[in-house]
This record gives sequence, C-alpha cells and structure tokens, in this order.
Amino acid sequence: MFKQIKNFFTEDAGVNRRKAPRVDARGEANVIIDGKSYRMKNWSTEGVLVGPYNGGLIAKQRSRITIKLKDDKFNIDFDADVLVMRVSDEGLACRFFLLHPSQKKQIQEYLDYYKAG
Repeated sequence: MFKQIKNFFTEDAGVNRRKAPRVDARGEANVIIDGKSYRMKNWSTEGVLVGPYNGGLIAKQRSRITIKLKDDKFNIDFDADVLVMRVSDEGLACRFFLLHPSQKKQIQEYLDYYKAG
C-alpha cells in the first residue's frame, strides 16, 4: 500500500497534473530560447515541450520565449513568458505565464484543428 501511495505522489504526479490536452507540433515548429532555436515537440494552451534541449534554463526559472510555427494552415509567431517546469532527456517543459488571450486563442484554434485529446 505504501508503494501505491508513493507512486501517486511521485511517478504519476506529472501526468495527473496536466490540465490541457496536448497536440504534437507539425510543419516548421520552433521555439527560440536565448537566441537559439529548438524544435517544438508538442504544446497546449497551458505550455510547451521542446527538445532536445541543451540550454541553461533550470526548473522554476522564468524566461521569455518566441514561438514560430508554420504549416499549410497556420502561421503563428509570438513571444511568451514561461515558467520552466522540468528539464530532462525528454526536453524542456514550460508552462505559459500570463499568456495573452489572443495568443491562447491561436493555440486553441491549432488544437481544435488537429483534434487535441
């Protein structure tokens, strides 16, 4: 029983905390961090995952990023403030911090088009 409780609060915690569905990035999807371009893996209205990441950001650090995404349907380009949630072999996971409603709308339209969920 103790093992189940421990797993609930550790291993599964990251998965259970996600509130918004994520969609894999398509087309040209990059995130500019400290002047360097990284491939966007996926994103949601709550945050973004880029990787591989070899920069200097660490968990709990705030930063400003630029999202540049272009495919046949979308041309999205905006700056956003983020809070770094984790840095791992999977990449850099960031949560948006004070995302402007127009930017959130762009992301939501992308998610809806590519059937998030």
